[in-house]
Amino acid sequence: MKLQLATHDEINLAEFGHGHLVVVTENLESFRNIHDALLEDGAMDEITVKDGDQTIAIIHDAQITGAQTVANTDGTVTGHFYLTGGTYDLDGGEYAQAGKILLGEE
Repeated sequence: MKLQLATHDEINLAEFGHGHLVVVTENLESFRNIHDALLEDGAMDEITVKDGDQTIAIIHDAQITGAQTVANTDGTVTGHFYLTGGTYDLDGGEYAQAGKILLGEE
């Protein structure tokens, strides 16, 4: 999965959920670069989550409220970003289906 920021930067995602993004990076410096890109002015105005060519979600006006890292035994870093606010336009496949079930729409 990929996250495209309003600044057109793309970030590889390991996981996506409502209010939660997970990345796996080579090292802590790579995580910090992603963190900085997310905090850049206007970057979170509109973000798009894609799985291949399929758009899963478009999120408008979310904000990063926290981040956490976990050092993995292979030297990589798993980073968690927590979001608040924003409006979600969910689309596509199992993500949309799961959201509708959780909301009682199906």
